[in-house]
Amino acid sequence: MIVTFALSVGLKQKLDKFVALCTMPGRPAGTRIAAEQMPKKMKELEEALKALNGDRVVSAEDITNCADKRLRNRATTAMVRTLSVEQKVSYSRCQSDKERHQWVAEYLLDPKKVKCEGATSVSRTSTTTDKEVAIWITEAELCGPSYLNSTDHAALAITSLVNRPHEIGALAAAGVKQYQWTIKQHVLGKAITEAATIGSSAEMSAEQGQMLRGHMSNSGNGEEMQ
Repeated sequence: MIVTFALSVGLKQKLDKFVALCTMPGRPAGTRIAAEQMPKKMKELEEALKALNGDRVVSAEDITNCADKRLRNRATTAMVRTLSVEQKVSYSRCQSDKERHQWVAEYLLDPKKVKCEGATSVSRTSTTTDKEVAIWITEAELCGPSYLNSTDHAALAITSLVNRPHEIGALAAAGVKQYQWTIKQHVLGKAITEAATIGSSAEMSAEQGQMLRGHMSNSGNGEEMQ
């Protein structure tokens, strides 16, 4: 049975990119380099950059400003071919050249490193809302303690208010009117949401990353997270 899924253009592009990274051909059987070793082109890039900056540690800025763009691109391609699955996933998440160059700079420090990041946060927000509610009341109600609490003030106020016959027929027949009175409300709201901006990060080797993935996927370890 063949199952077909419809993907959006953006999602398909990301999926294609991820698959390409994970399935990029490596070296022939028997000649694959060890995880802690760098490809020849990457070593050439590192040596070329160190020769220009006095043999100091290569930074992301050095990689960005590399004059030999062809060497940089070939070195990066060779690097990706030798990455572990975890490293390829990490590298594929880079959203810009700046992030990719930073990733490569960290790779030059230790080819076995896989950068894993997690974040928790606390966000405090406050809101202010002005509301207006229109009601219909009589002059007698308007002069009560819930409103103006003054017979004189109510008598003055109704001269500028929209009026109508009372909604109750008997009162309307007796000449009682209702007046449109607007109640203004100033509402303050505060909220604390656990979700934004206290970050933490950790680095681990590809082997440690695989061990952590296996540990977290084991439902028997659930009590450790409580």
